[in-house]
Amino acid sequence: MAALFGVTVQAVHAWLKTGRILVRRRTSRRGSFLIPRSEVARLLRVAGREIPGLWTRPRVRVLVIDDDRGIRRLAVAAARSPAAPMELRTAAGVEDGLLLAGEFQPDVILLDAYLRRSGFRGDDAVAFIRKARRLRHARIVAMAPDRGMGRLMREAGADGVLIKPFGLDEFRAEVLKYSPSLKG
Repeated sequence: MAALFGVTVQAVHAWLKTGRILVRRRTSRRGSFLIPRSEVARLLRVAGREIPGLWTRPRVRVLVIDDDRGIRRLAVAAARSPAAPMELRTAAGVEDGLLLAGEFQPDVILLDAYLRRSGFRGDDAVAFIRKARRLRHARIVAMAPDRGMGRLMREAGADGVLIKPFGLDEFRAEVLKYSPSLKG
């Protein structure tokens, strides 16, 4: 347990004595305690540590549809942040993105308002997503080059707008703002 939390054995014993860790019972071996699985999971949550199969943070399912490779790379960097855990998929075009959205079921879709290489306009894609039964729950954030295009995307049904250029912190904040699984 000490190694799991990066503390000394003495610190764990102090936590046990003060009641900071709930113990089911002391085992017959000297210095050994039986700590319930739920208590270990609680401690991991408090410490922000993840152990697959025992406890992991809820992850926002994010789909980024943008033909700009730089934006897709920024999204990948944001998804790697422990501060904003995301399960991320990216697509360079609306057609690929919509096919991916159907199987991935994202919580948040970040959609470029102006996709040069696609047959769709951003506002048409928003309208299509809003009509798709499997994607009704998804929140849509438009990535627009200016406020005018952002207003057009909101009128089409986008929940939010990110004005380009934007940074990593703005990207994370917008995703977290619209993510249902991370709202307190």
